[in-house]
Amino acid sequence: MDHSGDGWAIQANGAWFWGVDGAAGLFLRAPGPDGRPLVLMQHRAAWTSMPLTWGIPGGAREAGETVQEAALREASEETGINPQDVVIIQQQVTTRCAVDYAVRRAPAAHWPGVPRFTSLDGHHWVGLMDPSVREWTYTTVSAFVSSPIEVQENSESIELAWVPEAEIVDLELMAPLRASLPVTSSVVQHGAVDSPMMCANPTGHGPLWLVP
Repeated sequence: MDHSGDGWAIQANGAWFWGVDGAAGLFLRAPGPDGRPLVLMQHRAAWTSMPLTWGIPGGAREAGETVQEAALREASEETGINPQDVVIIQQQVTTRCAVDYAVRRAPAAHWPGVPRFTSLDGHHWVGLMDPSVREWTYTTVSAFVSSPIEVQENSESIELAWVPEAEIVDLELMAPLRASLPVTSSVVQHGAVDSPMMCANPTGHGPLWLVP
């Protein structure tokens, strides 16, 4: 399937953000044995951006897809969960930043004669400039399942784990997720938050690459 949202939204300062139409992730909670919430966490594979860190299942939105549809689809692809088992509570933009343009990724076979590149999974692609893209957002979709259901990782993950929510901060988290945790937690506890994390490099070292 051609994921038409695949590609990079790019700032003039060199920061690149995966998902031409933005990205979304599923912050999925389940009650633990003691009744306290567990969260489904993803240990990212070595070939991904921000490798070997922990995040939540998610990825680029497809054209015309809602953030909830994107979060559920990506989570299903990356963990094997059944979207029908998931109860969505609400959604919150946790990162928003202005960009200067985007480069959409398209199968090289559809664009003969255009310079191509090979992705880490061995597929051939071309990059198509899109100057109309002026903003990139990441939306965290908060949801619940009735129990910590069995999951199965795909190639994007080293492992998947149900982690007590209070212990998430002890993991080697993706920097954007760590920065947005106060907002993500308050979404369920206190309702919608009107001030999402603005685009900046939480580490203070070089440009920020946000890839779900």
